[in-house]
Amino acid sequence: MKLPYVIDLEAKGAQEKGFLTVVEPNGPIPFEVKRLYWLYDVPDLEERGNQAHLSNEQVLIPMHGAIRVYLENTKRKKFEFELHRPDQGLFIPSLYWRKIQFFDQAVVLALSSQIYHQEDYVKDYAVFRTLKAST
Repeated sequence: MKLPYVIDLEAKGAQEKGFLTVVEPNGPIPFEVKRLYWLYDVPDLEERGNQAHLSNEQVLIPMHGAIRVYLENTKRKKFEFELHRPDQGLFIPSLYWRKIQFFDQAVVLALSSQIYHQEDYVKDYAVFRTLKAST
């Protein structure tokens, strides 16, 4: 079973002029990006997510503000990450239940390994708890 981890994305620039971070093929994202979207105007301390994906993998990047991400895999192992820099992303493998808490007017960019398929989503935690890892 794959584990979630923080990806450091190279920031180029300087404090006085600003920074640029680029995501390119064969870079640090561990999959080909097929879809991207962003979440914004989520009230502080509000939770999003509360779901898992059967096969889709994602990287979440806080473009502004901060997020705290709570993850649980099918073996009931739990992880917690806090991200507050746009040069870091969180890799979330498939089969991880996620809750994302927003802080400081966070704007979060999500990179996905697949286009949207409703049948890939597990939105019932009780159903998620019955799933078994493929490895």
